[in-house]
Amino acid sequence: MNKKSLSHDILNPKKKGKEGKQTMKEMDISDLNQYIQSNKKEANYQVNKELSGIKKRRLKYRKRSDDEIEALNRICIEKWKRAEREGKIKRTGKKELYYAFD
Repeated sequence: MNKKSLSHDILNPKKKGKEGKQTMKEMDISDLNQYIQSNKKEANYQVNKELSGIKKRRLKYRKRSDDEIEALNRICIEKWKRAEREGKIKRTGKKELYYAFD
């Protein structure tokens, strides 16, 4: 099934049940997962658009430069070390930590 026919089949089933009512189309779970993954970005955009009232806004993605990555890593490491010094990080289990951030 291609992407267009899959979305059409899910949204507009044509099968009729015993009483002439439309019933849900049977499909393989892998097809459903593929459909969800292929439409997730647009669905999230539509939900956010409705909730926030924004108009058709272009989302811009850019790769961070090496210098920016290095600077952000240093900032994060320094914040972690400061939290350790101030006692904001506590070990609660073998693989669990509690971080009291403000």
